[in-house]
Amino acid sequence: MWKQFTGAVLAVGLWACGPGETIEGQAEQPGATTAALTATASYDSTLKVPRCSGVASGCDSGSLVNGRGPTMGPELNAPNTLGATCPDGTAGAYHNDESVERVKVYTTDGTDLAPGKQVTLEVDVWAWSSYTADALDLYYAADASNPAWTFITTLVPAGAGAQTLRVNYTLPPSGGSTQAVRAAFRYMGSPGACTGGSYDDRDDLAFAVVGASLPKASSLAAGYHYSLKMDQEGTVRAWGMNQQGQLGNGTTTQSTTPVGVVGLDNVESVTTGEAHSLALKKDGTVWTWGNNSHGQLGDGTTTIRTTPVQVVGLTNVVAIAANKEHSLAVKQDGTVWTWGNNSHGQLGIGVTPPQYTPVQVAGLSGVMSVAAGGRFSLALKQDGTVWAWGDNICGQLGDGTLTSRYTPVRVTSLTQATALVADSYHSLALKQDGTVWGWGCNYSGQLGDGTTTDRATPVRVSGLSGVTRIDTGSSHSLAVRNDGSVWAWGDNYAGQLGDGTTTLRITPVQVPGFSGAVAVQAGGMHSLALKLDGTVWASGYNYYGQLGNGSNFEQHSPVKVLLP
Repeated sequence: MWKQFTGAVLAVGLWACGPGETIEGQAEQPGATTAALTATASYDSTLKVPRCSGVASGCDSGSLVNGRGPTMGPELNAPNTLGATCPDGTAGAYHNDESVERVKVYTTDGTDLAPGKQVTLEVDVWAWSSYTADALDLYYAADASNPAWTFITTLVPAGAGAQTLRVNYTLPPSGGSTQAVRAAFRYMGSPGACTGGSYDDRDDLAFAVVGASLPKASSLAAGYHYSLKMDQEGTVRAWGMNQQGQLGNGTTTQSTTPVGVVGLDNVESVTTGEAHSLALKKDGTVWTWGNNSHGQLGDGTTTIRTTPVQVVGLTNVVAIAANKEHSLAVKQDGTVWTWGNNSHGQLGIGVTPPQYTPVQVAGLSGVMSVAAGGRFSLALKQDGTVWAWGDNICGQLGDGTLTSRYTPVRVTSLTQATALVADSYHSLALKQDGTVWGWGCNYSGQLGDGTTTDRATPVRVSGLSGVTRIDTGSSHSLAVRNDGSVWAWGDNYAGQLGDGTTTLRITPVQVPGFSGAVAVQAGGMHSLALKLDGTVWASGYNYYGQLGNGSNFEQHSPVKVLLP
């Protein structure tokens, strides 16, 4: 039996989240509220969920999600999950078995919905007669157009039939102009943003928030010796090494300050490989530039590109990743596509030559994000499991062996993951409870477990909790906690940990005096941090100008990037 949860709300996908606690009390009639809701949602055919497009003090789905699926009641536009990516179970009968009837979110003080505001999430459900076997899992996404689901809590109905359940949480302080919540009502089983039970019902509600200009965590990327930053208008700037055209400005000249990527707009997120760059546009297309020695740009050639070109035949993309000489993408339907070097099976399609255009990874579905290591790849499924393939020289696939895998295998014993990152030879995962777990090479302490012992299965990063964002460099790792502080561990040869020293750290240390962080990115031997005010700060190796502060001198503490 699931017990009602009261405790800290963890901001995993994006940023700081305050304490979340259930509002105690007896079951109520559906629709009862403790605050006036000023907007009623209408169906958004792009997001495929009920949405309140104007900012208000609250948002109410009304009757749009009443019922479950196409046959279990009058639910319109089923399944009412973002991108229609999570279908409902079809077993049972309307108002006899489990269903979500209504979803509402509103501020506790009656002011407009805004980042950092405390809100009440209120869900009407219909519980089965044996209601103690039912559980309502609640999630939020800081950006409805590119959702990464963060677990809030699990609630159990107080009786059979119509019930109203509530929880307080804090809207994340950064993300998109439209946020979302998910009510996932299940019969038995374990928590998950998209469970597969035949009686389960999931419904999302999207709503506008004040402060659309807040920085997005996906707007920052660090390559091996260069960096990228997307601005609020969807254009991109780059700085650092440029021998392969990875800055995208039409030259191969390095720059110690940010320069504009040519001809790129309407960008949703950016990522980098060793010397090639990727941008996901809002229309679901992917654009690439830089080194193309093994077809990692996906344009059907091996020609270096100093300005962006479109990846051939790839549409409806929702997530991207890259490393050394290969690239990955997740499509809206949860499938994974890869291209580039396949010398170690990193494309997940068996033993083949390089692929110059995207190919689908067979046997993978329900994927929400991907990560790319040096010669291996990872995928995070909606059920919180992690899958890996490619080189496994020191256990970076996490399956308990050192055997390379040419098709996906499951990472051993890892569940409830919400984010993945990887670099040369190690991997990290962030779990729903705000803890971080690592596996793979550990010669510089980059796994943060207090040793330098390689790990073929996940181990917990020591002493770190309440984490909201993670990233990995070649041999160092970074994390942001829900108080906006930055923590770092691993190699510190050039001061990339930002703690004012060059001392290697085998457990996390806090970057002194640094607060208000929204995201972190780790390059080869440099680190970047994005703050809530939109500024970017950098530390570490700087021979190629990858710190973006106008110099070539390494920095052992964060310095401000000279963005316009």
